[in-house]
Amino acid sequence: MGTTDVELAVSIAAEAAKLGLTVTVTPAGIVTAERYFTPGDVPAYVDAEADCLHLLARCPSRGGSTWGTTSDGVGGAIGMANGYCRVNTSGVSKRLVRALAAIDGVWTA
Repeated sequence: MGTTDVELAVSIAAEAAKLGLTVTVTPAGIVTAERYFTPGDVPAYVDAEADCLHLLARCPSRGGSTWGTTSDGVGGAIGMANGYCRVNTSGVSKRLVRALAAIDGVWTA
């Protein structure tokens, strides 16, 4: 028997809280994970990026992509300089998005 969307959402939200990440969902199936830190703190940025990518990898998606202030582009330099890491993933199951949106502490956009 597999994990239900509600069980997965609860697990993702709990892990986000443990990692100090904020999670936001949109009705279009986009899930965002973000964390703020002291601007210019490279180790904090690296940790935030790893945690955001790890958390979003737990969200099954179809035909989506992942983007944001990641270190593979100019967004990473902007995020690090300004003290935040924000990573989005699209194509996430609408059922999982609805389950995440129902959890206290998960923001909806």
